[in-house]
Amino acid sequence: MQLPTPDQQECLDVLSLLVQVKSYSQTSGEIDATNHMAEVMRRAGLEKSGCAAYFCAVNTLRKAGWRPKGDVVLTYVVGELQGGVGTVALIEQGLCKADYFVNCEPSDLKAITMHAESLVFRIELTGVTRHMSKREDATDAIMATTDLVPRLNSLVFDNASSPDVAACNRCSVGVVRAGLGREMADWRPPQVADFAVIRGSARFGPGQTHADVRSALEAACEETKSRYPELQYAVHFENAVTMPAFQVEKDAYIVKRLNDAYEAVRPGVTQPTGALAPQCFYGSDAGHLYKTLGMQGVVCGPGGKYNTMPDERVEVSDYMDCIKMFIRLIVDVCA
Repeated sequence: MQLPTPDQQECLDVLSLLVQVKSYSQTSGEIDATNHMAEVMRRAGLEKSGCAAYFCAVNTLRKAGWRPKGDVVLTYVVGELQGGVGTVALIEQGLCKADYFVNCEPSDLKAITMHAESLVFRIELTGVTRHMSKREDATDAIMATTDLVPRLNSLVFDNASSPDVAACNRCSVGVVRAGLGREMADWRPPQVADFAVIRGSARFGPGQTHADVRSALEAACEETKSRYPELQYAVHFENAVTMPAFQVEKDAYIVKRLNDAYEAVRPGVTQPTGALAPQCFYGSDAGHLYKTLGMQGVVCGPGGKYNTMPDERVEVSDYMDCIKMFIRLIVDVCA
């Protein structure tokens, strides 16, 4: 069949209306964004550029009169940053029934075939306080923290079954607080801090476990304790729901079909495919579809280069190319 061409202005209008909704994690904006797209799509919510891309792909095909032999299911959820609770709910309600999936996490249109599981940890350090006049007798929780954080940031984890799995390993500290006592009082700066809290996130690949992460975190703490013998530490995992790791073979059916669609839209260019940084350190809802349902899929979406920096944006060329890729993929798989 002659594939329809998406209307660029119409596709940009869909996205521009959505991005006006401030949908920060765990705020009413997530619901506002969902309600906005429920009106547009009749009972669906929408995230941002990747989800807009496959909405526009389906809408372009629908307007051209194309009808699939199978179902094309678009899912839009809240709560991704809370471990993917929206997708977990869809799975539990039996609403994720498909043969294949494409998760549109921003990948700069790479085909991501593996990403890490994400886990949030908290480490509490307890030292010994003294007045600064007797600092030599204290165990300074702040100084212990400055020793421990670089160790944590350099961690990798045991039992990686392949170089791709090892490539998904990363540990990063994002929050440090310290002060006097467990309340971390800041009213008496002359007193040596005896309590600190470190919070961070670990990324580890398929087949690696929470136990592997805990073992590495505790080993790092023991190294710091060897320099501060009276230091006490406790390691806690905070996630109620974790984002599982995801993997698919590079020559799997859905991956090869996506590669073909990419190369048809960008002639002469091979789609980057694999456990590729930085996207292999993402967590995504693909992990739930893979782990719980055993569904074959791939992660691919527009954007990524400008993520998590001021003036986040997606290049129009990537957005439109993604729509064209999804049109081809839908027709190829569902025709």
